[in-house]
Amino acid sequence: MTLFDGLRLHRRQLARTRELARQLQRVRALLEAGRAVNSARELDEVLQTILNRAVSLLDGTTGSVMLRDGDELLVVASWGNDEAMHRRVKIGDAISGRVAIARRPQLVVGPASSSHFPGLATRGRAVDSAMSVPMIDRGELVGVLNVGALGARVFSADDVDLLCAFAEQAATAIAKTRLYEAARRATAELAYSATHDSLTALPNRALLAERIEDNVRDHGTRHAQGALLFIDIDGFKAINDAFGHQAGDDVLCFVASRIRAVAPIGATPARVGGDELALFLPEGTDIDEIVNVAQTIVSTVRTPVVTSMGEIGVTVSVGIALLDRHGSTYPELMNAADNALYEAKRAGKNCWRLCGPLPTDGPDGGVPRQRRHLSDVSETPYARR
Repeated sequence: MTLFDGLRLHRRQLARTRELARQLQRVRALLEAGRAVNSARELDEVLQTILNRAVSLLDGTTGSVMLRDGDELLVVASWGNDEAMHRRVKIGDAISGRVAIARRPQLVVGPASSSHFPGLATRGRAVDSAMSVPMIDRGELVGVLNVGALGARVFSADDVDLLCAFAEQAATAIAKTRLYEAARRATAELAYSATHDSLTALPNRALLAERIEDNVRDHGTRHAQGALLFIDIDGFKAINDAFGHQAGDDVLCFVASRIRAVAPIGATPARVGGDELALFLPEGTDIDEIVNVAQTIVSTVRTPVVTSMGEIGVTVSVGIALLDRHGSTYPELMNAADNALYEAKRAGKNCWRLCGPLPTDGPDGGVPRQRRHLSDVSETPYARR
């Protein structure tokens, strides 16, 4: 072997070593990119991580992630071309559309033209080299991953292979994230349906009881404050009998919406029975505010309700029980509020009543505040004459 042959062999060995080192570096980068993608939890985060890593991995300058949406591809993440976001491409059109329908990668060297790729979007400056590869999970097309470059960077077949390998990981990550989000939504929907009434969308009896118990636990039995308002629709059975159950449902939803509208911040409106609703006012609510809320509910409901059977006049009766004074548990409060509601019904309906006398004005046992609010209820517009 001559000296020249030895030098040539040495150069080849150095080149091979550099190429192996480069390939090893790319494999490591690919594994790191895959770990980064799979560590993301939210779909938006996964998509953006896929794009960021892909562009970085291939030394690109632009890129996009497109997800399949029926017979179209939708751009859901973009790099270097904000105008591309939310753009749609028919499967079969442009570069990405052809990749989607053929499920094979596409390497483009030199500016792409619409004459070669019908439906290709125009941009301010065309890239000089581009790759578009399909993202497939378990035989299903998830979307298309695109990376482009400007200037001296020209992609090769090796670059396409690397992007294809990354696209496989990306497709799996997207599929897993979608399954995770679907499971999370299903869990949230189950939790919601277990604690809310399906007709009025108000919290149900179980959630109302939980809110009261939480209030008592947070403040202690002796220091818990607030009130439970028990609300009954007057003559609801007669409405159902005369106009039908659909009209009855319309009335229920109307009353529920009015209660929700006047409920103070932090209060819990609920449906606790057929035509029975409730409103829990939390700690920090004084007696004047409690009475004002009850009066507002009675007055704001007293409006003809437009139902499927025409307008129906509706009124409600309200019974009030004070936390700690009349009970410290949901059953105790509900029993006391029910007794007060019975008194409101006896008084002619379309009014409110408190269970027992109101608290006195001061610690010296002064004039009961009941005289300010209850002695003339029958003379106020909040009681039926």
